[in-house]
Amino acid sequence: MPTQSDAVTITQNERPTIPQADIIRRLGDEMRMAGSGQFRTAVGTNPGLAVPSVAIVGTVSRTYRKRHVIRQECVMLQFAFSGSKRSGSFTETNLATSYPVKMAVELADVAGAPTGVTIPIYFNGARTVTVQPGQLVLSDPIGLYCPAGTVIYTRTFLAQTAAEYPQNCTIWQSGSNANEGTGTGDVADSGTITGATFPDTGHCPCAVLASVCGQAPGICVIGDSIASGIGDQRYTNNDGAGQGYLGRGAAPYRGYVMCSISGETASLFLSGNAVSVRAQLAALCGVAMIQFGTNDIAGGASADTVAARLISITRILRAAGCRAVGIATVPPRTTTTDAFKTAGNQTLDANESVRLALNRWIRQNAGFWEYLNDIDAPLNDGTGRWKTGGQIGTGTSTSGAVNLIGFSGTPGQWTGYVLRMTSGPANNLFAMITSQTASGIALVPNLGISPTVGGGDTFEILDAYTFDGVHPTTRGYLETGISFPWPE
Repeated sequence: MPTQSDAVTITQNERPTIPQADIIRRLGDEMRMAGSGQFRTAVGTNPGLAVPSVAIVGTVSRTYRKRHVIRQECVMLQFAFSGSKRSGSFTETNLATSYPVKMAVELADVAGAPTGVTIPIYFNGARTVTVQPGQLVLSDPIGLYCPAGTVIYTRTFLAQTAAEYPQNCTIWQSGSNANEGTGTGDVADSGTITGATFPDTGHCPCAVLASVCGQAPGICVIGDSIASGIGDQRYTNNDGAGQGYLGRGAAPYRGYVMCSISGETASLFLSGNAVSVRAQLAALCGVAMIQFGTNDIAGGASADTVAARLISITRILRAAGCRAVGIATVPPRTTTTDAFKTAGNQTLDANESVRLALNRWIRQNAGFWEYLNDIDAPLNDGTGRWKTGGQIGTGTSTSGAVNLIGFSGTPGQWTGYVLRMTSGPANNLFAMITSQTASGIALVPNLGISPTVGGGDTFEILDAYTFDGVHPTTRGYLETGISFPWPE
């Protein structure tokens, strides 16, 4: 188990002396010291990924409308665009080419529906800006006052010919995001935006920033797929707060920036130019949350090694300008023979002792960070295995394919839960339900059930805490969100 006397050294003057319960309130006071009575931070939900995994080479001429909820009372909104993408080795790298952006803000009515009234956004006085590879671009501020809970829509126009451009968000046409959509050509300022019958990839600002009237700094989340909220399939009904424990805990009250990358390790974050855009965004938020460890441990790193990497990341973020940095523990990692229905049929990962040692070290040294989110505690059954949830439904398939099961039911009823086959050639195979229509159930593609399910095969629905032994489900994220230590 790593200790302070090992390779990982934390000096006393790096430890916060203010009780954690007072950190965020005092941070707000500190950030307003400029004299205006306000400070700038992230205020909007539903931003695009700062480092998207999808960067298309081709031609595009589309406008994307994205919904954002402004969580803090604020003025002087700004919008950020990133010239980074996720590399093939799961870390931040520069886009291969620049891309032009034009955008406007569309106001919403009291019900949150778009009104067609837009405010043009400028970049250093110009209507368009070309985002260079590796660059973080901020718009000019607009003098718009937003009470907490205000809904706005960004209308972002991309025009690119045979060059790389990022797709950093999903355009939804359901739930609270039903008014998102796309338009052909440049309809940023005005023109028709239409929805689609399925989610679409698109582009929007990677951060919505503003001068905040209260004491609630926004949050920048840096980490892996757990930080991204992979597995929280029901988040689209979360009023735009976002997915994972960030969306379930802090984001209903705070704006945020999503700087996590699925598959990344703390080691990769510390390599090359991996911090170029994300460190800037973290500094603009003022508060950062670190969620690394599970991929480092799976890659063979020792607890001492991962601990040293977490310390280095914390120091980098503080040097970049973050006033507060938080840390999260690493949740369980197991395999199962019964879809995580029981603890007894789970097998601990071979590196479980390393995970336990790292979590113990984080808890013992929690004073090095301004706050600790111990997400392992509400997910762990006390033996290192995932907590288990019971059966909430059963059904009989009418047909089947690898990623789709025919079934007549209520749309969305079981989205985000785990389906386990209980008869037929796919008996005991399982996957998470990604969506449910009146006539079928769609499953996580990379966990699709094969052999193909046939008509008459039976299944059960489980309220499991995980669907793959690594990532929580919505059930798990809801409980880790409750543990998020953010005073009001």
